[in-house]
Amino acid sequence: MKKKLGAHFWLNSITAVLTVIAVMAYIIGAVGFAYYDDLNTTILIIAGAAVAAAVANALLTVKMGDKLLLSLLGLTIGVALVACALMITEARVYSIGVLLFSELEKDNVEGYNALYCSLTAMGGFLVAAVCNVASNFCGPQKDEV
Repeated sequence: MKKKLGAHFWLNSITAVLTVIAVMAYIIGAVGFAYYDDLNTTILIIAGAAVAAAVANALLTVKMGDKLLLSLLGLTIGVALVACALMITEARVYSIGVLLFSELEKDNVEGYNALYCSLTAMGGFLVAAVCNVASNFCGPQKDEV
């Protein structure tokens, strides 16, 4: 029997890749520009755990099939990704208001670039969470006879 890589495997792989991209955008936004100087290592640790869990979930899908452990990993990944997005939102809510909805820093290009990187990171974490939820609905691919 040959095992096929189904949607569950591919969506978990996409979740891991999107999470890595979101982490890179967060790091660039937090320290790459002169506007923010507040890299939160908790976000990095939670996101790293989510990447490791997504990769483990994809690989265990191939080895184990449909098990309770895969469902628990999927739940953990989703909670971790949403927590990362919320932590970034909490850290950036003031600057979102100042940069986008006021005239106080309308000429601050560094601030806008840092904010856009942070918004990209938030979006990346949320899209990765959606991919994770979709992978949990798909379930592992059955064996081919």
